[in-house]
Amino acid sequence: MIPVDFQHAALPAKPRKDAGPELQAAYEQERAKKNINLVGRQRLLHLREQMDQSGSQHRSLIFTIDGRSANRTRLSQIPVRTTLIGRVRKDSAFYFPVPAQAGRGRKRKYGPRCPTPEELLKDPTQPWQTVSAYAAGKRYAVRVKTLGRAYSQMDKAARALRLVVIEPLPYRLSQSSKFERREPAFLICTDPELPPAAGRASLSVALGYRGDFSR
Repeated sequence: MIPVDFQHAALPAKPRKDAGPELQAAYEQERAKKNINLVGRQRLLHLREQMDQSGSQHRSLIFTIDGRSANRTRLSQIPVRTTLIGRVRKDSAFYFPVPAQAGRGRKRKYGPRCPTPEELLKDPTQPWQTVSAYAAGKRYAVRVKTLGRAYSQMDKAARALRLVVIEPLPYRLSQSSKFERREPAFLICTDPELPPAAGRASLSVALGYRGDFSR
């Protein structure tokens, strides 16, 4: 990985309890500006703009975030030609597309509930795919399951998502110890047509690295 962008996002110092209302209001405003998810969204827009201005308009940007950042703030403004891949909770709620609706009345935004990421992981009827990914100094054959065109309340069903679950990798602490398993990883991808093999770097991030990472 090659670092391409750094942004200091420390929160402002909190004023004393007896500080006046003007200082308290100024603190709250500055604190809102330094929100880590808001700063991350701004940096993503900046990176996309840099690529476009440097002659890379034709290239796609794949950006990986951790679970803390997979929320409405980050999903609400994703630049064009940019795909976001982020961790989600094992019990996160997703929805199938809305069935065709006839007649008048308010149109539904969400279809039937999808399996949760954990339910998808444990579903024996859902097939596994094998993808090569690099983690902890080695290349692994990682098994994943995917569910395409699911929708989330995080962005009010604004775009279709691909749900990806990653089987825990086996490991052992020493040559003589028995094999253990890490925790499974659960991801969303804002491009449901992106095949898992195209996101190998993102799978590697999910297996061992936490933070924002672009490719």
